[in-house]
Amino acid sequence: MLPAIVQPAKKDPRSDTRIAAEVFLPAFGPLHRRGVRLRLQRWMGKYNKMVILTVDRRFREHAYLLNEAAGTWDGGIWYSNDGYLPAPGYHFYDDWWAEELASRHGMDRMPAVDTCANCCALTSFADGYCHTCGCCLDCRQPREECLCYTPSAPNRTAWLTGGDPDRPASARW
Repeated sequence: MLPAIVQPAKKDPRSDTRIAAEVFLPAFGPLHRRGVRLRLQRWMGKYNKMVILTVDRRFREHAYLLNEAAGTWDGGIWYSNDGYLPAPGYHFYDDWWAEELASRHGMDRMPAVDTCANCCALTSFADGYCHTCGCCLDCRQPREECLCYTPSAPNRTAWLTGGDPDRPASARW
């Protein structure tokens, strides 16, 4: 998510990316200069990442990766976050027979959990927000300030109720 200064005003159909590309990036100067890229990275903040692709022959490179260190290189591919990794699951047992028993009782299908990068609390991926501090697990912003895409759903706890939107989540426990 880009800084607020490039967020579109109401009724502005442009995305924050387009506003940044058309209005703000040219003001920083030529991207082939390291100092320009460093200024741009400071403006973005250390947790925001940006990849600028171009086919313009005036540029030395076809791609510029800003705040590269905030991402991860794995197998020659750069990832902006750890979403490419398989979701961690619960592991209760070391023995094969105990894992088979856990599988029979559904313990291997419990929701994936992770540690919140903001407050370090153990939290579920179920709704995208930390249940302790309330920040978004993707952008680390408070829920009220988060602009991450959230699909609309009539019942965000459908995974608890077996997909029945009319059955309250508490009925599952």
